[in-house]
Amino acid sequence: MLQRTDAGTTTGLGWAEYLRQWEVHLRARGLATSTIAWYLGLMREAAARLSALGLPEAPAAITREHIEEVLASLREGRAPETLRAYYKALRAFYRWLLDEGEVARHPMERLPWPKVPPRAPRGVTADEVRAMVRACGQDVLGRRDAALVAFLFDTGWRASEALQATVAMAREGTYRALAKGGREVVATLSPRVQELVNRWLRARAQLPGAGLTSALWLGRNGEPLTRHGLYEIVAAAGKRVGLAVHPHMLRHGHAYAWLEAGGDVMDLKENLGHSSVAVTETYLRWQARERALRARERHAPGLGL
Repeated sequence: MLQRTDAGTTTGLGWAEYLRQWEVHLRARGLATSTIAWYLGLMREAAARLSALGLPEAPAAITREHIEEVLASLREGRAPETLRAYYKALRAFYRWLLDEGEVARHPMERLPWPKVPPRAPRGVTADEVRAMVRACGQDVLGRRDAALVAFLFDTGWRASEALQATVAMAREGTYRALAKGGREVVATLSPRVQELVNRWLRARAQLPGAGLTSALWLGRNGEPLTRHGLYEIVAAAGKRVGLAVHPHMLRHGHAYAWLEAGGDVMDLKENLGHSSVAVTETYLRWQARERALRARERHAPGLGL
């Protein structure tokens, strides 16, 4: 039987203060703002669920059994990938508590990761991207949207990396950004995509306050584009041609197109800013499966019935 707590009873610091201090730690480690927000969002929901279940409200009092109960409750109505995300956040949080001496042992020690069935990352094709670009229109914001969609596919960059692009980079033709873990990624664009960016640069000057910021991508009022704004632009561009698209699908599409064209997996690793080639090889494995299925359709002998 799990030990419960009376409502409102706390031991030591509560979740809010611990999460505030953990946020400082994550920033000190140099994690991306979006990654920190992802961790904190998951942990706040997990903490709320622990409280709703009547479990100890002090993080240091949580046991493996408590973690198992909250994960079981979070499993309902959620995809396996989402449950795995909660597990990852909880594990990282308690690793920090252990390093800080706030807990004597990690409550998730030897607790297995939730199983996630293998699934190919969904990417958009070059033809789909071309359709999205053509549907963006020729007004100021249409030129921005077309250039941004093409930029994301051509570079394979994450949203957070694309938002680091500046006007000076566009004029020089070489783009640099800090990826996850502080790794630098560098990209040049294919001539056609650079032409779309140049077209946007000319239109960009028409937005109010455009000269007050060095950011390449701007919102409709001349302010630097936000991550949320970028997601909305990509989703709207996909919707115009009947596709449900988010920015990471352009990254996946870039990876598949790279390998399909015979590109080297190690070069792709560097371009995508992956910490390990094992991550990049995921695309290689799924691409091989797709090729095998297509080959089977062409060459399977059948029975001639």
